[in-house]
Amino acid sequence: MSDTPSNMLALGTKAPFFELPNPSNSNEIRSLEALKGEKGTLVFFMCNHCPFVLHIIDKLTELYEDYSEKGIEFIGI
Repeated sequence: MSDTPSNMLALGTKAPFFELPNPSNSNEIRSLEALKGEKGTLVFFMCNHCPFVLHIIDKLTELYEDYSEKGIEFIGI
């Protein structure tokens, strides 16, 4: 892990507006408003070749499948 100090916001802080390119369509830009879940949104920051992420990717997929049915959306940045 990095020695960079974290500047965590308080839990419950409203996410600021942002837009992201859709990785499956390079011409499409998606906003948080378009991506957010009906009952909540999990935003996580990851790197798709990080050994830790590779170790947990199957579990993330399983969690997504379980919670997307309940109105919770996952956004990986």
